[in-house]
Amino acid sequence: MKKKILAAFVIAAFSGPRAYAGPAGYVCTIAAIQELGMTGAFSAHGGAYAMLVGKSFSIDRRTGQVSGQPFATGPNMEIRILDHGSDVDSYKQMIVLPPPNVWVKYIYVREQIKADKKPFWATDIGNLIYSGTCE
Repeated sequence: MKKKILAAFVIAAFSGPRAYAGPAGYVCTIAAIQELGMTGAFSAHGGAYAMLVGKSFSIDRRTGQVSGQPFATGPNMEIRILDHGSDVDSYKQMIVLPPPNVWVKYIYVREQIKADKKPFWATDIGNLIYSGTCE
């Protein structure tokens, strides 16, 4: 819990004025990971990434920078904030990794939810869907 508070404080401290509602950043905790199977159905992921359940990552809503796996941003990645979110709409972001192996990560946070914990879903560079809550 102390790590979450510290991460939120750091994000808030380095964020300038903004034109959207809510906090300057999120600390998100992964609650479940689903995997797209060969038949097109999703099932609980039990492979190598299962260790990420219960882990957190943080998002700076101003810049789109993400710290923590599996969504960490880095050099040569294009960050596209599609919607900063508001009291009537969700936060939406894409992270695009350049050629030759183009990969797209997508993060969706239900910013308009009035609760402190806001549900999210996201996808990484593979066939996994992550879900949980952000504060």
